[in-house]
Amino acid sequence: MLIPATANLATLDLVIQALYGWDGDHLHAFRVRRATYSDPSFSLEETRDEYAMRVLAALNAGGGKITYEYDFGASWIHEIALQKKVPREPGAEYPFCVKYSGDSPIEYPVRPRQPGARLRPLALGDSELVAQHQDLGVLPPRLPAR
Repeated sequence: MLIPATANLATLDLVIQALYGWDGDHLHAFRVRRATYSDPSFSLEETRDEYAMRVLAALNAGGGKITYEYDFGASWIHEIALQKKVPREPGAEYPFCVKYSGDSPIEYPVRPRQPGARLRPLALGDSELVAQHQDLGVLPPRLPAR
C-alpha cells in the first residue's frame, strides 16, 4: 500500500481497518522498537499518542519495520515494513492499495450452518467501514489496486 509520508499511525490504523473490512471494535497498538503507540482514548498504560507519530518517522525509528497488533484477545499481529520510497504522483489519491492477495482474516467469524461449509471473508467492496471512512475524509472514494 502507498500512503503519504505525512500520514500518522492513527491514519494507518484506519487504512488497515478498511483493507481488512474490520469495524474497529477492538483495541490496537503499534510497536516501534520498545515504544508502543495507540489511540489515547483507549487509556492503555505506557502507550504514546498514535496521532503524534508519523508513519515514516515510526518506520525510520523502527529500522524500517513496525508491528501492528489488532484485537488483543485474538492477537492478530502484522509486521509493516518500508519497502521503498517513491515520489508522489500528481493527481493520485492516497492511500491506495498496490497489491492485494489472499483472504482477509474475518473479524467476527460466524459458525457455518452446515458441516463442512466455508466462510467467505469480507471483500473490500463489501465493507461499510470503507464508506464510513470516506465520509470522514480519511480514505479516498476507493482504494484502487495498482
